[in-house]
Amino acid sequence: MPTQMVQLLRASIRGWADPAVRHERAINRARATARHRIIAAAALTGATAVLVPYGNGVGWVDVLWAATAAGAGASAVLAGRYVRQLERRPPPVRVPRRASAARPAIDRLTRAAAALPELLRRLGSVTSDTAAEAAAADRSLRELAACIDSIESALKVTPPEAHAGLAEARAALLARLDEGTVAYERLVAAAAECVAVAAGGPDDGARSRLQEATDRLHGLAAGLSEAQSIGRPSH
Repeated sequence: MPTQMVQLLRASIRGWADPAVRHERAINRARATARHRIIAAAALTGATAVLVPYGNGVGWVDVLWAATAAGAGASAVLAGRYVRQLERRPPPVRVPRRASAARPAIDRLTRAAAALPELLRRLGSVTSDTAAEAAAADRSLRELAACIDSIESALKVTPPEAHAGLAEARAALLARLDEGTVAYERLVAAAAECVAVAAGGPDDGARSRLQEATDRLHGLAAGLSEAQSIGRPSH
């Protein structure tokens, strides 16, 4: 198979597996389902309005028509509500390619993010702020990684004189990504220490370290969010 065909096939597979693409496909499927259910509900309601008055009284067939039309209408409403819920959700951030320099940090972040919820659950509602800060930092770091991946793709098609500037920008972003990932991992470590204390281990300031880790992660996430907002269109 020619090299170009292999590259196109790989790009197609990556696009199909991309979380953001899957999210858009889910919205499109939900919209199609909602349209079909609205059409079915309208047809059944119209048929009921036409046929029932011509019956000899209201029999079980008329009741069946009315119930079917009502059920179709309710189904259409639920489908429309589901579409709006999907549209309100922020699309997942694209995962960097395996070859991207950002991928190792994102793999570490994914492992840390998988461990954190159970730790926070064991600590109870007092960690709600920590959970919110962790979620915000997780998304900001993944957006940063996607940005690095895009720069790496651009390096393959830009003229040589542009490579130095792009490579410098990539290196700076990679440093920020690593810093943020380390901060997230330290947050997980602090939460684990708090769980150990809650289970009867020695308390040597674990709660304080968890708060410090949360505050540091908040600062990093806020800085990333502010930097990423530059250049975005205002609404």
